[in-house]
Amino acid sequence: MSLAIWILGLFCLVGIVQSYKLTGIRSGNKTDLPTISIIGGTPASAGEFPYMALLHLDGALCGGTLIGDSVVVTAAHCLGSSNSSLPYYTVYLNTLSIDGDGDGSIVRGVSSFVKHENHSGGVSVCKKS
Repeated sequence: MSLAIWILGLFCLVGIVQSYKLTGIRSGNKTDLPTISIIGGTPASAGEFPYMALLHLDGALCGGTLIGDSVVVTAAHCLGSSNSSLPYYTVYLNTLSIDGDGDGSIVRGVSSFVKHENHSGGVSVCKKS
């Protein structure tokens, strides 16, 4: 029984950490952005992963994959509720920075998004404007 409570507590903690909003993105205060590193990772070169997208979605960060000229696939939970405001959604391509800055960085808004209705894994598609 106590093991189940510990596991439940761990899942709650992971959920809280996962849902942490990055207030610096919306406020423009870059000092609020976290430092993100991968242990044992190596820095990417500019243009090395042109299909990778950084999504700033209503104050949260998510990754995505560019699958067409204007289509990005991401996880459904990244998009929040279907009534979220599109002006707060931004897609960054060709960037090496978590805040989307950098030479050659491509910044686009999101004109629409669709959550897959029949996929339990939570896949979503964003169309960049």
